[in-house]
Amino acid sequence: MIRPIDVLRPLLALLFVAAPFHAAAQSCGDFLGGTVALSGDLHCTSGYTALGVGASGTTINLNGHTLSGSRALIGIDAVGYDNVTIRGPGRITGFWIGVRGGNTRALRVRNVRFENLASGISNNHGNDVVIADNEFINIDGVGVSLRTTPFNSRHGTNGVIVDNWFDGGMTAIQLCGMNTYGHTVRYNRITNQSWVAIELSDETSRNTLFGNDVDNSYAGLALFNARENTIRSERYTHSTLGIWMVSQPPGACVNSGSMDVVNNRMEGMSLFNLDVAAMLGGAGAGGLVLKNRLNRSKIYDNDYGLVLESDSYGNVAVQNAMFGTTTPIQDTGTANTTTPNWCDPPGC
Repeated sequence: MIRPIDVLRPLLALLFVAAPFHAAAQSCGDFLGGTVALSGDLHCTSGYTALGVGASGTTINLNGHTLSGSRALIGIDAVGYDNVTIRGPGRITGFWIGVRGGNTRALRVRNVRFENLASGISNNHGNDVVIADNEFINIDGVGVSLRTTPFNSRHGTNGVIVDNWFDGGMTAIQLCGMNTYGHTVRYNRITNQSWVAIELSDETSRNTLFGNDVDNSYAGLALFNARENTIRSERYTHSTLGIWMVSQPPGACVNSGSMDVVNNRMEGMSLFNLDVAAMLGGAGAGGLVLKNRLNRSKIYDNDYGLVLESDSYGNVAVQNAMFGTTTPIQDTGTANTTTPNWCDPPGC
């Protein structure tokens, strides 16, 4: 017997797929599904989250409006749902976290201005995230954090962080945890970070950085217990440290507890006007900085070029040009290779 609902089901499915994009007035604390555009600004100061995602496949368009609130709230909470898109133009400001994902696949955030937040985007144990063409302005803590933590079987991989602008904050981009791997970070513009512009920490591995531009920050790139990452064609300038590689005490993302910085590959870097262009080791926590490579880079107009401390071992830094640098190479480590390089007379 053919039931009426069986006849109508294909039509209903077609109507659902073809449902037009619609603007909707939202209230603080609403949970959203489907495709929704804000029809006005929304300011929230009570509860836990300003807007929540209530279903996979949700799209939230800020539609040119501002979502704002207090530091006690999350702006948009998308934990546990897949294929969620948040897009601008629009602004998210004032919250503890602007957008939070977690245990998700394919979170996408595009063309949003994140401003005056404790943290911009936090996504733990998320796969296939895309964070593109956003602005992160005056973020107290971390602009974008992709993390995995112990005692969770989910990995976080295959994310893309591209073409974002970060101005003011502590750390622009953080990849953290041994199960955080395979991400691509490219063509981001980062300035005025009080700590580290890009941090790879707690055994994160096999990530690719390419073409990021950092200035006026304490450090451009930190490799804290990170391994097997590829970094190419980055520019770090007018900062205290360009590249900072050091063993750190195990942090919140650690699984195995390894404290070595090992087998990272850096090539074609531009390290200009820095106190120290590249520091390998020093004040470590028991691990070694070993078997890393820094090759074919421009290291110009720095106080120190390459500083290899006593806990550095078997690193290779060759075919670099270190002109205009007061002390091109200072090596107190073991079995490091630092020739050939090119320096001002009398040479390296």
